[in-house]
Amino acid sequence: MMDPSTSVAPGPGAGAGAASPTCPTGGDGGAAAAVSAAVATASRRFQHLLDRSTPHVGRRWLGLAVVTAAYALRVWIAGGYYIVTYALGIYLLNLLIAFLSPQVDPEVAEVLGEGPALPTRATDEFRPFVRRLPEFKFWYDLILLLAWENLGMLADLLLCSISREHIAWIFEIREPQDAIWSGVREFVGSWGVQTM
Repeated sequence: MMDPSTSVAPGPGAGAGAASPTCPTGGDGGAAAAVSAAVATASRRFQHLLDRSTPHVGRRWLGLAVVTAAYALRVWIAGGYYIVTYALGIYLLNLLIAFLSPQVDPEVAEVLGEGPALPTRATDEFRPFVRRLPEFKFWYDLILLLAWENLGMLADLLLCSISREHIAWIFEIREPQDAIWSGVREFVGSWGVQTM
């Protein structure tokens, strides 16, 4: 006789559109379900990588130093992005202040009578300093921010290369008629694009 707790009864979606081992999203979801499943899988893999990187503090901060150097090199070579860098600096200072600040403000806690106290029983734990922003969260916010900025550099490079090709194509099919087009032609010529 079969134990009812171990038997698997077909659920409400166990018909034709049910998920199978070959198609985990089912047949009814279409592209949206496939995208959702792919995002969920990528999210799980990313979280797994984050979990594995948690004990490697030195390596994480070394990686942050490399990403920061790449961003600094980008700013130095481009000779721009100063406003973005200024905003990043302000955000960095905000994170640093949160990292160095205690979770409970001692002055406010003293007024409310909830200040840190020494343990009075053997079971009490004395926690002299708890950060408002933990080290891993501090590192994660910085690396995420700098990674997005460096991805912005990649988008800038792609935009410039595509724009250069499109502007060169415009000059191939259209003869410039006025001073505006000649000014644009001189500007594009400074990029090294051959114009008419």
